[in-house]
Amino acid sequence: MKELLLYACFQLTTRCNLSCPICYGIKKLKELPLIKVKQIIKKLKEWGFKQIGLTGGEPLLRKDIEEIIRFSKKLKFKVALSTNGMLLSPEKIKRFEKYLDWLSLPLEGHNEEINSKMRSPGFFPMIIKLLTFLNKRKLKVKINTVVTKLNIYHLNEIGEFLNNFLCIKRWKLVQFAPRGEFAKKNRKLFEISTRIFQSQIKKTKLIKI
Repeated sequence: MKELLLYACFQLTTRCNLSCPICYGIKKLKELPLIKVKQIIKKLKEWGFKQIGLTGGEPLLRKDIEEIIRFSKKLKFKVALSTNGMLLSPEKIKRFEKYLDWLSLPLEGHNEEINSKMRSPGFFPMIIKLLTFLNKRKLKVKINTVVTKLNIYHLNEIGEFLNNFLCIKRWKLVQFAPRGEFAKKNRKLFEISTRIFQSQIKKTKLIKI
């Protein structure tokens, strides 16, 4: 019988350095101080959690994020960092990678046009540069794709594009949800029905891993 690996998703901040039109982000909340963050992580370990996802907002906006990552690993968690990548330099990757098991990055399309409309101008080349660097490292990468009207019929093309990067080991497809300040405003532009979402997912080829 397989061991149940309980996974905790810890939202470290609601701050973000982007204003993506698909974002479900909530109103800004006060961040917990480092001492409180460590207390919660320690308690999660005591409760039997084996894996922890550090997310936001944009977790790299916290000046203590490296210490939080190191502390989580010290407690023998499998640690995942979810970031938009804009603040993730090669130097930070080199510092963080020995304490991380997974790095989660967003990618909404196989070209600049789709990513610019769903994220921000310049986002696509930034992600390509990051993935190219990560191809030379051992850190495993998971790609998260929000599925909307703009990319629903391009999923196979996105999958083929992701196959160019050996560092990518997982690909998660998430149906757009009109929650949060930005997503609600752009509901008509992005929303798709669950029927269409499920239908296209069935036709999508998995990336090779």
